[in-house]
Amino acid sequence: MTRQLQKQSNSWTEKQNVHREREADRSLRERQLRQARIENEMQEFEAKSAVKRQLREQARVERDRTMEEATVRAQTEKKLAAEARRQEERLAAELERAQHEKLRDTKMRQRIRFENFIILTFTENLFLFLFSEKRTSNYVN
Repeated sequence: MTRQLQKQSNSWTEKQNVHREREADRSLRERQLRQARIENEMQEFEAKSAVKRQLREQARVERDRTMEEATVRAQTEKKLAAEARRQEERLAAELERAQHEKLRDTKMRQRIRFENFIILTFTENLFLFLFSEKRTSNYVN
């Protein structure tokens, strides 16, 4: 009976060892599954983070590009406004010069007309004077 007890004891010990091994395998698989889930979650988190970083970078690049375009547009508008102002100033100066020249020309024409009138009057008076002198000299002769 001792042999039988020993066999039973060995069988029981063997069963316990098998049970422990199975339990250890099951525990190892659970740990591996948990570790795989954690790694998978970390990879998903990293992928989401990378997407968010990329979106933030794209938004930053777009914002920078928009700011640069706005700056260039503002500078261009400023240059165009300055050029338009210079052109207006040149046109105003040219218009003023033309008006001044027209006024000067008008005054000169008035002066010439007046002087022509004086010359014509003087010529007429001279002619009358000479004609009357000639008459008087004809009478005297």
